[in-house]
Amino acid sequence: MNDAPQRIAILGIGSPHGDDQFGWVVADSLSRRFGSPTRGNALRICLAQPAGEVRIFKCTNPVDVIPMLDDFDRIVVVDASVGLPTETQFRRLNYADAIDREWIASRSVRGTHDFGLHQTLQLAQTLGKLIDHVEIWLGHAVAFDPISKMTQQSAAAIRPCVDAIAEEWCHARTIAG
Repeated sequence: MNDAPQRIAILGIGSPHGDDQFGWVVADSLSRRFGSPTRGNALRICLAQPAGEVRIFKCTNPVDVIPMLDDFDRIVVVDASVGLPTETQFRRLNYADAIDREWIASRSVRGTHDFGLHQTLQLAQTLGKLIDHVEIWLGHAVAFDPISKMTQQSAAAIRPCVDAIAEEWCHARTIAG
C-alpha cells in the first residue's frame, strides 16, 4: 500500500442548459460539503483519515481533462449522460475497465459537447497520456434546452451522487496498483 497522499481532481463538466448542469451542480455540492469553493481550490478531505488533496474544477468541455491527467493520481469526471436506464439516477464507470469503456463509447454526444468524453480520453491516450486513473460519474439526463432548469429526475440524482462520491473519497487511501 502506498501511504503517500493522493492528489485527486474532480472535474464537473456542464453548461447552463437543462440537465447538462449535472456535473457543475455536483462539483458545487462537493465544494460546499467540504468547505471549499470550486474552480481549483484545494481542500483536505476526511479529517479523521486524510486521503490526500482534492481539487474541484468546473468546465464546459471534456477536453479540459487532458492537461490534468499528468498532474493528479486520480481523476473523477462528473457529467450528464443520455441513455441511462430510467430507474438509474447515476452510474459510476472506470475508464480502465473494458466493459465500462465500451459502454461509454456507445453513448452519443449530446448537449453542448461536440467532442465527447470517450473521444477526449482516446485522444489523450494517443498523445501518450495515462488514462487508467480516470473514473466517470454520469447523471441521468434527458433535456438540454438552452438556459433552462434541470429536470426533476436529474436534480434528484445530485444528492445521491454527491454522497456516493464523498463516501468513496473518505474510504480511498491509495490509487489501485
